[in-house]
Amino acid sequence: MADIKVVRIESLPATTAVTEDDYLVVQQPDLTRRVKIGDVVHVDGTVSHVISFKEGGKLNGPMDFAYFEEEDLYLRWKGEFPHTVPALSSPYSDGGITDAAWMVYTDPSLREELESTIGASMIMTAEGQSVQDVMDVTVQTANDAKALAQRVDFGTVHTVGDVIHLDNFVGPAVIEEGRTTNYPSVAAGEKFLNGVVSRRDTTTVDGIFRGATSGAMYTIAVTNGVATTKRIALRDEFKRLEANNPTRTVIRAGDDLNTAGYLQLDATGRWGMWNQQTASWQPLAIEQGGTGARDAAGARINLGAFYKQRAALESNFNINNLTGNQDGVYYQPMTAYATEANGYPAGSGAGHLIVWQNNANGGTGCRQEYYPFSNVDVWYLRTYQANTNQWTAWQPMVRPRNDDTFRSHIGLGSRNSPTFGHLYLSQSSADVKSASGIVNGDKYSADGVLEHGYRIYSEVRNDNKAWLTIHLHKGAKGSETHRYLGFREDGVLDCPKYMQVGDLTGQLTNWGLGEWIRSSGAERGFWGSKKAAKMVIWDGGMDESGNGTLEWGVYNNRKAKWEPLPQAAGGTGATTLADAQNLFKVPIAAGVKDFLTLPRTAGMEDGKYYPIIVRTDPYYAPSTGTDITIVTRSSSGNDPMNCATLQCHYRTGGWTDRGDSFYGVVNFYQNEKALLGMVAPTKGKQEYVAFYAEARAFPVSIYASRNVVEVFTREQDYQVGSVTNNQDGVKFVAPLQSADLNLAILGDNNTNTRPIVDFKGTSGFYTGGGTQWHYIGSAERYAVMSKMNMPKVELWADGLDYLCYGSPRKALFSNAGFQCASDGTEDLTNGTFTSKCGNGAGLKGQAEFRSTPEAGQVIVRDVVGTAHRFYNFNKDGTFSAPGGFVCHTGADWNNQFGNNNPSKIMAGNVNGPEGSMVVGGLSVAFSGNYAFQIAGRLDQLYTRSIEQGNHRAWNKVIQHRGQGLGNSDLNDYKADREGIYHQEANANATAERHYPPGQQMAGTLIVLRNSANEGTGCIQIYKMYLGGTWERYYNNTGSGMAWSPWKRTSFPESTTAPVMPDLWLPLTSNLKPALGEGEMVFSRPSTATYFTKRGVMAVAQANQPRFERDGLLIEGQRTNLTLNSEDPSKWGAQQAITVGSTVTNTNGTKGARFTVNTTSGVETTALNLATVPATRGADVTGAEKFCTGSIIARGGKAHQRLRVRFDMYNGSTTVFQGDAYVNLSTLEVKTTGDAAGRIKVKAERWQTAGPAWIRIAATFEAVASDNKIGCQFQIAPPEGAQHAVGDWVDVAIPQFELGSCESSFIPTGSSPVTRAADLCKFPMTDNLAPRPFTIAATVDANWRGWGKAPNAAPRVIDTEGHQSGASFIMGFGSATNIAEDGYPYCDIGGSNRRVYEMAKARKLKIGFRIKDDGKTCSFANGLVSTETQSSWEFLAGGAFIRIGGQTATGERHLFGHIKDIRVWNSALTDTQLMMESVE
Repeated sequence: MADIKVVRIESLPATTAVTEDDYLVVQQPDLTRRVKIGDVVHVDGTVSHVISFKEGGKLNGPMDFAYFEEEDLYLRWKGEFPHTVPALSSPYSDGGITDAAWMVYTDPSLREELESTIGASMIMTAEGQSVQDVMDVTVQTANDAKALAQRVDFGTVHTVGDVIHLDNFVGPAVIEEGRTTNYPSVAAGEKFLNGVVSRRDTTTVDGIFRGATSGAMYTIAVTNGVATTKRIALRDEFKRLEANNPTRTVIRAGDDLNTAGYLQLDATGRWGMWNQQTASWQPLAIEQGGTGARDAAGARINLGAFYKQRAALESNFNINNLTGNQDGVYYQPMTAYATEANGYPAGSGAGHLIVWQNNANGGTGCRQEYYPFSNVDVWYLRTYQANTNQWTAWQPMVRPRNDDTFRSHIGLGSRNSPTFGHLYLSQSSADVKSASGIVNGDKYSADGVLEHGYRIYSEVRNDNKAWLTIHLHKGAKGSETHRYLGFREDGVLDCPKYMQVGDLTGQLTNWGLGEWIRSSGAERGFWGSKKAAKMVIWDGGMDESGNGTLEWGVYNNRKAKWEPLPQAAGGTGATTLADAQNLFKVPIAAGVKDFLTLPRTAGMEDGKYYPIIVRTDPYYAPSTGTDITIVTRSSSGNDPMNCATLQCHYRTGGWTDRGDSFYGVVNFYQNEKALLGMVAPTKGKQEYVAFYAEARAFPVSIYASRNVVEVFTREQDYQVGSVTNNQDGVKFVAPLQSADLNLAILGDNNTNTRPIVDFKGTSGFYTGGGTQWHYIGSAERYAVMSKMNMPKVELWADGLDYLCYGSPRKALFSNAGFQCASDGTEDLTNGTFTSKCGNGAGLKGQAEFRSTPEAGQVIVRDVVGTAHRFYNFNKDGTFSAPGGFVCHTGADWNNQFGNNNPSKIMAGNVNGPEGSMVVGGLSVAFSGNYAFQIAGRLDQLYTRSIEQGNHRAWNKVIQHRGQGLGNSDLNDYKADREGIYHQEANANATAERHYPPGQQMAGTLIVLRNSANEGTGCIQIYKMYLGGTWERYYNNTGSGMAWSPWKRTSFPESTTAPVMPDLWLPLTSNLKPALGEGEMVFSRPSTATYFTKRGVMAVAQANQPRFERDGLLIEGQRTNLTLNSEDPSKWGAQQAITVGSTVTNTNGTKGARFTVNTTSGVETTALNLATVPATRGADVTGAEKFCTGSIIARGGKAHQRLRVRFDMYNGSTTVFQGDAYVNLSTLEVKTTGDAAGRIKVKAERWQTAGPAWIRIAATFEAVASDNKIGCQFQIAPPEGAQHAVGDWVDVAIPQFELGSCESSFIPTGSSPVTRAADLCKFPMTDNLAPRPFTIAATVDANWRGWGKAPNAAPRVIDTEGHQSGASFIMGFGSATNIAEDGYPYCDIGGSNRRVYEMAKARKLKIGFRIKDDGKTCSFANGLVSTETQSSWEFLAGGAFIRIGGQTATGERHLFGHIKDIRVWNSALTDTQLMMESVE
């Protein structure tokens, strides 16, 4: 240590702001020196300097520390110095917690330093000194005492006779009470005072003595015969008073130095009471004259003092943080800092802030007032709600004054638009004629010049009546014009320029205008004298130019009708055109009337048809007929029902013998049914007919001949006369609900109508009525019409083209057949029926039917080439099809029989041999209800028969495929390729193609389907051509469908018998060798569980090996993080789960039944059974990134699922990573979450004593950024279903551990428990000769086949105590490629041989061989690797083989079972290796 002694002063207050320029309190003999912290740290390497990751800093040496607050860790830097730590960093972002960067300062590292040469300097005493300091002083004191002893004779002790004569007793002396004269009275009761006397000067001697009774010290000074004695009090008598520091005194409040508070007085004037319970200064209470607080803010609160901050608010300080507990006065001098982002009122600028506490809803409740410096007229106010932690918006407060600024602030400025419910103006005056309160309004120009304005007020004028006056003025001040409008108290309105208006009706009467009509609308007119009729004019429909509707006339108010202008007055005497024509006897003249338009009325609906009713002159029209043209509206092409035109002539006959007639032409756009047709009366009223038009066809224009009296339409039925009781009336139905003219023909005595013509939306020329036959020139030349009777007709032409343009098109029909004949037997073309798809250049297909002398023939033409196809129906009953026969697809294989014995080429899956898979084949029926069927798919062949209608089962035909395997991969030959195959070439039978291991050999493959667990399940048998058989299966092994390893079931007859080993360790029930010499050495410092061969869990005591069904169990060190792992009530099940009583199952495990007690709100949620929270989960920040959760379970109903969930704690929050759902019925596994790809699951049926369980192990792989991983075991409903009350699952032995596989169960209590590693070794001195030798073992590792190797190279066997270059290893390798991870290998003498093909086989018989020439190879489960050269020669005496692991911490442990270790001091042949490594 340096000569500067650093001491810890316990009573000094803690500080968080220490820099290297600060000074330490140091213990100096002369109190003349001081030292900077930085100098001490740099000078003395034993002094620690502590910084934090939050604030950053520099570490100068290995004694410096960095504190990580988030995890409460002290860490030391292992790299080079000095090292700078960035602010706001962490150890993970600054190199990580690794051997080359940061190391956590924990107990192991602390012990290492305490054991070092600086350890004593790290331990401090209660007095603030290090143990090293005390030791230095102690050693020095001892040396001084030794020197004194060498100078003074302590062999003789003298009793003092008289105290005043001490000068005679220099050296050791005894003063005896009752014997020594002048015995000090202050030492009464001590009996003896033992001490030492020395001379001070020539006149004085001093002595120091210890009392025999109390142990107190006494000093005696004798000067000139006078003795002065002082008692030095015992420390225990003053233990509450400490003055062991030159500048500090401490008075304690109790005897317990660890808990009692103390009063501390410093020479600097600082003093106070330190509370050791709270590790803080105890404030002086108000009742003792203090403030009761440790800071200014607390003092202000306790004293009710109002705070005034002397310093300005900082630039980035947000005043939202100043709530009720910070009430006081503050100021902000900078407008740039008074921003809305910092909580200030918008645009307020610099100013001062007052915070008033009001305790509304809590102590933080307050209101803030802000006063801007530059604005004395406005200040701002807002409040803080403590219960919602919300500020209200700032509200401006304005100083009242009489100017526009204030009026604008209160919303009454010149540019405001205030709204009042009521406005009351009051004026007081003794003058009765003075005005009331006046409402004024003036308009000024932009230059401030008055332009116009108004005043409204009440007054009493010279007539002594009250008036409401409106005063309007215009012009600049001094040159205004004025107008006044008055409304008097009696209702008179005074407008001086025009008239005075009071009661308008009365005024009109006064003026003789009592009959004047002036309605609220545009109607004007006069009443008659009796008001029975009125003459009115209405021009409301006219525009400014006089265009529009003008109506006028005389209206009979009592009859409610318009009166016509009499003929005598120049009118027609009629109100309708028809009446006027009749009155004036208008003659019928030739020609056409002007057209009229029928508009669409409001009630018409799209899609319905309305009648256009035409009434003609009843005297002429039935004889002469009527011409009429109907045109629908014209519009764009996509507008429906437009541009239809009917031009026709018709005549009606009614019930006369004259009959009806019609002819005409109709045109439609795109066959739209705008005009439906025409109906006419069947009896009387022949002057009426109706044409039906769709609503969207309106408006329609009508062009009619002169005998047409009127044309109109109706929305409802229109009837003329009576239609019942054989009367001659007619009724036109309106509307028709669809385009069906028959809806208008309801029969006699109902409508009395019949159809004349029905257009059906087709353009063309139509005739109707009695016009049935049409002739051209003579009666023999018919114009062909529909439904007409004709004699035989000959068509002399080049041919008859039948073209149909309707939609849908109609085929040419004949109910007497069609005939076609050629001129002779050689003329086949002219005797052919031809069908074409398309025509001309658009011809796409053509088929023909014709007769030949030998057959009926169907021809399919190639329309672009000559590849025609001819299908012959031969006279002998045969049929030929050049392209074969089409299969009947989608067929049902059942009921393929009948009286006609149908036979089919067919395909389908219904009632087929392979469930939903479609198969194709042939069904041949015979004898009515018999049939034979043959079907196949994917190289498989099936047959069955139907006997007397009974469907027999399908039979699968196992057949030789007739094909070689060639280069095919045997993994592709699953159940869907059941059959027999052959491999012709040895070279093709490679391990890469998944042939049996060992020598490549041609042979025969047999695939047998079993559909176990899945339709592809099967067994493969491979028979080598020289003999020997291998088998394997394809099935669900717990992690999905997979191939098992090949297993040898027979050897060639020429195979040699097995060779007995020289060393044989069975390891099935004890550690003794069956063959060989030596004794096994086994250790494990802790207890451990295992399952006996009868399947019951037992506990092995420390150093007791564990033998299970598969041999000796060897595991590395592991810790179970699940607390109370045998007490289910403490596993953390949630409230929706009822935990049953703890039971010991028949297999010895302890668990319970977990039952769902409610589903409210958790219908589909997985519910916790057992939990290891991530906050105390597996620490994955080190090299090990895997952790594993395991449990055994069984569900209470089908497809009950168990969920294993993984979470990650990042130091502040817990984040879900991923999970695995296991179906407890099918063992199906489904993983979800972002980390689903990093979760591996093993689920297998676990048969122990009693009912079977499902053993589940789930491994999670963490990433570099992860911190701690937690695990939860949960009950989940079947997929797609919900929980039901009463659902249960039994679970037992939950375990969560760091590592990539599960290990044996570790019982725990209230804290995690660690199981030690198994260590096992056997001496090889008398068991292994120099090369050659062969070694083999049987291994079952619980991580193989599904998970990741638990370490870099799990050992089966390796050597210990060997000479240089003589080691050998047999074990498993770890690979990044998960498919190769866990490959068996050997390493001997620099030679490394691997068997990648067996990487995933769980149970293995493995070993290696070295020959006389040093060639070595590995073998596993019958597969022998290639050889390589090794330098190994022999193993020296004293060497051991270690079994299943290396060290106590388990870095290379197997985590599995080993048995049947065999050593041959010879090199077995390849065939023997294969025999020794297969079952």
